[in-house]
Amino acid sequence: MDDKHLNAGAQSQGRRASITCCHCALTLTASRATLTRMRKSLLYFVIVAFAVAFGLGSCIINRAPDVARPTGPSMVGLDSTRTFRAVAYDPENGPVSVRFDWGDGDSSPWSELTPSFDTVATAHVWRSPGMYLISAQARDGRGAYSKWSSSCSVRVAMVGQTHWRFDPGFEVYGLPSSPAVAADGTVYFCVGRHLAALHPDGSPLWRDSISETSSQLGSAAVRPDGIVLFCAGESLHAIRPNGTIMWRWGATEYCTPPAVSPDGRSFVVSGGTEPRLYAIGADGSVGWSCRIDGSFFFPSPPAIGADGVIYVRSGDSCLLAVNSDRTNRWKCGIGSSDGSSPALDNGIAYVGSGDSCLYAITWSGTLSWRFKTGGPILSSPTIGVDGTVYIGSEDGVTYAVRPDGSLKWRYDAGAPIASSPAICADGRICFTAGGFVHVLGPDGSLDRFFPIEGLQYSGYGASCPAIGPDGTLYVGVPDYPGKATLRALGGSSPLANSAWPKYQHDNENRGCMSQ
Repeated sequence: MDDKHLNAGAQSQGRRASITCCHCALTLTASRATLTRMRKSLLYFVIVAFAVAFGLGSCIINRAPDVARPTGPSMVGLDSTRTFRAVAYDPENGPVSVRFDWGDGDSSPWSELTPSFDTVATAHVWRSPGMYLISAQARDGRGAYSKWSSSCSVRVAMVGQTHWRFDPGFEVYGLPSSPAVAADGTVYFCVGRHLAALHPDGSPLWRDSISETSSQLGSAAVRPDGIVLFCAGESLHAIRPNGTIMWRWGATEYCTPPAVSPDGRSFVVSGGTEPRLYAIGADGSVGWSCRIDGSFFFPSPPAIGADGVIYVRSGDSCLLAVNSDRTNRWKCGIGSSDGSSPALDNGIAYVGSGDSCLYAITWSGTLSWRFKTGGPILSSPTIGVDGTVYIGSEDGVTYAVRPDGSLKWRYDAGAPIASSPAICADGRICFTAGGFVHVLGPDGSLDRFFPIEGLQYSGYGASCPAIGPDGTLYVGVPDYPGKATLRALGGSSPLANSAWPKYQHDNENRGCMSQ
């Protein structure tokens, strides 16, 4: 091999050696840097552990605070001040401050620093009606912020006016019934063992103890001739407009409020293990009775169609149609023996059931459709001028259902609903739930509300509203155990002229389509 090739080989080996040395140097440098970082990290964690062990962790670690969902009223009057509260805490047990987002584009200033877990209260005024979502945020003394909390909702609307309040002045056993309003404006109010007749201005016309044995009177109904009918436990009473007793008829079990036909006959259902439908003449005599299948102890009132057919729930989970001569026309299954009384439209019977469904049944006895809600239905359906069916459910929602069974809108009242809605001539819908009388617009938005202080049973104790000729709303309310009152509230218009605008059809509670 000549010198030229020897020199080239030596140079190549030298370059490789140089590259190898550089690579080793770089590797050594990187390893030293990694080691340095590891040593610093280890030293940091040792210091942190030492600080935490000796109660000095807050000097080094500052974890963000947290805040709970705000609490406050679910309904707020327009232009009125209401207070909401939130509880915040700091993981290091330091002081915190809180601010609120009011959902209307405004937020509160930060509160003063308060001890961890103390309640912070702040007030606000809403100037526009609507639904608002309120949330809160916390900040600790070292400037760390929490995330915004989950939100609570509040409805803002006009607060309605209470015209008067009638206190019967005696101890009440049971719950107040739905009032009846006669053609002359007299209001009849059954509560406990007593019946009261009132002038439209709330002054008493008369009041008397009707039953010494029954703890509960059913809703009164007014016949076309002005005679007042109501059931007290196992008996049906007929009272003259001056308050004197005309006659009394007795059954063996609890009776429903009556449905009244144009000829003055009363149809009632008695419960028990052998329930029956009775036809009671205008003079108190029994015209006929028929056995209803199944058994139940709290039956629903019957409803009378324009052709005289009586529609009644049976104890074997069916809706039964009975001809005026007591022969059975048909029966159709409705899922449960519990539920509401029927409401009637041209060719359709609507009934709510304990299986959470609203049933639409043709007058020939076939199921047209059923609409599913989120809870049992005790609220009797009512029907608007355009055929929309309104129903309240124990899931706390009032549903507006089109005649074809599709959902039109829903309104969440936030409490179980047993009160049947009443429909005004201007399309507003009124019902009671959760300590309020709610008045909705035709589109399902809250138009106004009436706070009912002391309302028991989350709305179960309030009666179905009646609507006077001048638009006044009449509602029976249990203020507290042993006490009940009748409220006259400012309404907007008279009762709607629809197929079935309220509980038991009309202000007289007759439960008959042809009246």
